[in-house]
Amino acid sequence: MNDNTPIKLDGWYSLPEEILVQIVKYVQQAVTSSERVSIAHDKGHRLVSTLCHQSDAVTNQWVYPPNDNPILTTFQSLAAVDKKLYRLCRPALWAKLFFPSSAPQHISHWTQDLLPRHGSYVQSVEMKLSSDWLEDIPSQVYDPITRIPKHSQSKRSSSSTNLLTNPEQAILDNTLNGHLDNLSIFFSGDPPESPEPLSPASMRDILRLCPNIQSLHVYTPGDDEELHSHRNLQKRFIAVLQEVPMLRKLVISGLEYMKSTVDVTCMAEVLSGLRLLQSFHYRCWLHSNSSGLQKFATSISELEHLRELEFNFIEESDDTWPNLPPAHALRFLILFYSPHSTLMSSRAPLSISRFAPNVTRLDLQVAIGNSTETSEWNQKLSSETNLDKPQIFQFFALTHLIIHIQSDCNFFLSFRVCKNVQIFTYHGLQDRQWDSMTELICSSTWPKLKTLRLQRLCAEVESSPNSEIDEFEHEFKREQEVFLCQKLLRKFCQEEDIELELAGFGCH
Repeated sequence: MNDNTPIKLDGWYSLPEEILVQIVKYVQQAVTSSERVSIAHDKGHRLVSTLCHQSDAVTNQWVYPPNDNPILTTFQSLAAVDKKLYRLCRPALWAKLFFPSSAPQHISHWTQDLLPRHGSYVQSVEMKLSSDWLEDIPSQVYDPITRIPKHSQSKRSSSSTNLLTNPEQAILDNTLNGHLDNLSIFFSGDPPESPEPLSPASMRDILRLCPNIQSLHVYTPGDDEELHSHRNLQKRFIAVLQEVPMLRKLVISGLEYMKSTVDVTCMAEVLSGLRLLQSFHYRCWLHSNSSGLQKFATSISELEHLRELEFNFIEESDDTWPNLPPAHALRFLILFYSPHSTLMSSRAPLSISRFAPNVTRLDLQVAIGNSTETSEWNQKLSSETNLDKPQIFQFFALTHLIIHIQSDCNFFLSFRVCKNVQIFTYHGLQDRQWDSMTELICSSTWPKLKTLRLQRLCAEVESSPNSEIDEFEHEFKREQEVFLCQKLLRKFCQEEDIELELAGFGCH
């Protein structure tokens, strides 16, 4: 057949539109990760170097040849067949956007052309933010987004706001075409640079043009030298997130890599404008002794629709724990917990339980070092008969419990009163913890338990025996104890119809 023979679509168009919609959905779901990697690879090898004049400088940029046919996925190719199929595919094509994008256009191409036409279809956006977000705001009379006087800002059009901020930055914003879906590719000559992240004004312009955004994930800038700038970042969030009052999910990443804790006072004001929020992931380290934590918890408790919450928490002093207002709507809590105070006197478990009394799923990551105190705490908690202690979690609705820990601290004993646990996953079980874990499970502490997943911590740190013989005997004795505990646990789970999964226990 001649390659130029036109494809006949008469039978295609005779299908009911409901069938075409199902075909479109099937093709969309059929796009595999390997296809995306292959396309990213092909795009990378098509890039060519070109000179770009910017002010008084000439820089080298990587762009696509303008006359080449685009490299498309199977789903994108389907959308390009004709106008009818494009109409059916368009909602899915524009449902999720990433910025900075790999499209070699100025950001104004998005804000003045693409998004005015397609922005209503956008449901989810991920954005990497530029260092502009961390810069100081000169005065309260200045707009935190554009850093120009507010009375002047009101006279400008929103499309020109980005250029008023920093003309040189705006030219680069979102244009350097090096985004290859995190795939490392080698080129002849210098590799392409990463595309410029978004300035505050660019982000605000994008959000204004996407009124139906349901999910927003931002990657914040910052390193150890810019810790003082997080308040500038949060103040700009207050201004920008006013554009998305219908937001359902908000994820803020990047602050967890800072070595100091964060004052979250400003975030309370951010949340006050997001009344429909259902999921909030705030990845930064919070104080227990900060007044900001109280305000943060209050703002969380006032969100009637919030079901899912993630935050990182450092407990620095046991006597400064505030009485947090309960967030009754919360059902799923992801908590990174680092108790720097003494475990013996910690009030965090009880306070957190009261803060989220109706949680059904808890994903807890605990940072506790090996110490003498840990051993004492294990012994005390194992023999404790009074379970109404501040060190005991009291999640009475909890059904799914996940614990990640790299320590011989028997933190799982803090959940003995959570009688509705049905699925328990423990990452980081050490050999010396098998006795306590087996006793906990086999004593029917959780009568509704249906699934038990235990993963071994292979990199255990132990005191060195005095000789090779002692080391061999110690290793043999330990393996025998673990084997007996596993045998007992398998038998109990089989009798009680509990699904048991053991991982990593062959790495002795």
